Amino acid sequence: MIPLKTAEKKGHRMTGWDYIIVGAGSAGTVIAARLTEIPTNRVLLLEAGRDTPPGDEGDEVRDPLYRATYHSRNTWPGIMAQWRPLPHNDPDSVPAFPYDQGRVMGGGSSVNSMVAIRGMPGDFEEWVDAGASGWGWDDVLKYYKRLETDTDFGDDPRHGNDGPISIRRHRRSDWPGFCDAIASELHRRGFRYVKDMNVEPRDGVCSVALTSTRSLRQSTAICYLTPEVRARNNLEVRSDCYAESLMFDGTRCIGIRVRAPAGEEILSAREIIISAGALQSPALLMRSGVGPAAHLQEHGVEVVADRAGVGQNLHEHPTCILAAHLRLNGMQPAALRAAGNMALRHSSKLGDCPPHDFYIAIANKVSWHPLGNRIGGAIAAVVKPYSRGAVSLKSADPTINPRVAFHVMEDERDFARMKMALRLFYEIFCSDAVRDVTTEAFPAAFSARVRQLNMETPVNWWKSFAGSLLMDMPGPVRRAALKTLIAPGPSLEDIFATEETLGSWIRENCRGFFHPVGTCRFGRKDDPSAVLDPAGRVYGVVGLRIADASVMPSITRANTNLTAVMIGEKVADLIKDGT
Repeated sequence: MIPLKTAEKKGHRMTGWDYIIVGAGSAGTVIAARLTEIPTNRVLLLEAGRDTPPGDEGDEVRDPLYRATYHSRNTWPGIMAQWRPLPHNDPDSVPAFPYDQGRVMGGGSSVNSMVAIRGMPGDFEEWVDAGASGWGWDDVLKYYKRLETDTDFGDDPRHGNDGPISIRRHRRSDWPGFCDAIASELHRRGFRYVKDMNVEPRDGVCSVALTSTRSLRQSTAICYLTPEVRARNNLEVRSDCYAESLMFDGTRCIGIRVRAPAGEEILSAREIIISAGALQSPALLMRSGVGPAAHLQEHGVEVVADRAGVGQNLHEHPTCILAAHLRLNGMQPAALRAAGNMALRHSSKLGDCPPHDFYIAIANKVSWHPLGNRIGGAIAAVVKPYSRGAVSLKSADPTINPRVAFHVMEDERDFARMKMALRLFYEIFCSDAVRDVTTEAFPAAFSARVRQLNMETPVNWWKSFAGSLLMDMPGPVRRAALKTLIAPGPSLEDIFATEETLGSWIRENCRGFFHPVGTCRFGRKDDPSAVLDPAGRVYGVVGLRIADASVMPSITRANTNLTAVMIGEKVADLIKDGT
């Protein structure tokens, strides 16, 4: 614990914590649970959003269907993302769109689509090459195993069978009509079936692993912050506490200023661990004086440590979506809650791009409401992108969200691979097998209209019910309803008419999978773009560590949540070992 005289010297209230963890998300909850296994460790876990006490998480959080994001109480308000590259002289000229991030106990694991895919061995070779020694595949595999109880393959030594999080898959025989039709067409084209994509690093049609049972989401809040863990005398959990800035004595981090329900509070600890995610973690660092010096000075922030890499290296899995209205024989049964059934992992074989570099997730329903139950989607993602963006301050005021600029499709390799993925699935959608279970196929986008309809309210249920009735009308009426209500832009035929029309649509409509990473990355001490050493300690200061998706030097070829949990497990071990 920090000496009392240090706290008194700076005028801070001594609270006696060994560790304060900022952010109770996919990594922070794990670290809190693991550190408090040692009774002498006193841990305070702070969450900016609401608490979800065991049994009182909210039906939308517990549900294996992706619904929690459509309740504003579970997400950060006002976060906007710019997707296209920004001109240096006029960054506000590029439109920004809402970007959902979890702000609730469990963070992203409480609001995401519950996909549980590990990174691939080659992803971690990249991390080691970037300076993250000790993060190779052999180093991280035991933590992937530790976190899970795989209910399908628990007897496989490459899996865990006694971890906190239950992982399962929909059996191939249970895939609904739309998924089954797509899989049949892919099999006809030579794509093989992959039972377990977490241990079989090859291309093919895959059963998607999920962090859910048939009736319950497996968030880190549910699985790690159990009643037994919450009852530990050495753990305190506080919700609705927003971290405004870090407190320093020279270059030693000694505490944090938070905005709590009772007002502003200053909390002190021997070590501060930031687990606020790839957008909020760099913003907190920069507001506190750790980041690119010129940028901090521009916003009137006193520089504590000049670290050029803070906020840089932002990247995501860029995505584009093709969708189709389903016939009754294509629908998913109501009893099958989770939307994630299957996916295609594929290699572009483009230039120097690694294998397994694009991924198409198939959703047999796209939302909770009647219309969403009648729409299937193919979400094409470039899972090893080269484009990079940044998180930067708009203001030093902690109530103002940072600028989030992804610069997707800036690298032509990303653009070329997205075109390849979409062409493949346009052909799949035009196949007899898929047409037998669909009526109309169309390009989809995260428009403001769609986003508003997806917010879970009784009014939206009735609106979507009316829309679903219109979509069941004869062809001309259905197409008019589609054009007016759902997809007012160009048709698929128009988009795929030429290279130019396809490229223009991609650049206009490419978004992300809500997988931001990389903004406080691991690296070597002599690398000016690195922010952290391989133990997560921030270069240039003392007593400050980061553990969340921001630490990744490069994104994994997989949904990022399971890797964020793994990071929490491994960093907790490093701290326990005195690293």
